[in-house]
Amino acid sequence: MVSHERERILQCLCALGSWARSANVRRIVFDENSHTTFDFSPLIRYLESAGKEVELLVFDGNTAVTRFGKGYGEGEILDHVCRHSRLLRVAQAYTQVDDRAGVFIEHVYYNQLRDIDLPDFGVRPVLVGQQASTGRMYGTYTDDAIRIAQSIMGSVGR
Repeated sequence: MVSHERERILQCLCALGSWARSANVRRIVFDENSHTTFDFSPLIRYLESAGKEVELLVFDGNTAVTRFGKGYGEGEILDHVCRHSRLLRVAQAYTQVDDRAGVFIEHVYYNQLRDIDLPDFGVRPVLVGQQASTGRMYGTYTDDAIRIAQSIMGSVGR
């Protein structure tokens, strides 16, 4: 489990910073469920300077996760975003992405459905980051993404 806040935040910054280069992404809603006090304003400024509209939501969603499991926590995040996001209210569609692994929810469904005899989805996820529950590493972030994340962390003195 990724329990060290600094490591978790660094992975989060790498993942979110990587979205700055995507021409297909115009709006980013970031929902942080660890109730961290980390100052994300340098990241928000960086993403906004890349032309992204950014919304940051923070809440303490870790209490029930210990009782009900990580899947419950993921549901809590979606519920929180649906109830509180101004950007989601005006969006025609959205994609949920795990901040550390860069996993689209569609990929999760794909893994569950792949053994069913259906036409090929043709989607292969590219996993990057560290799985929060097991600590398993998936690929690596680009040097540029790591440099940007470390720069943002350094600018807030953490």
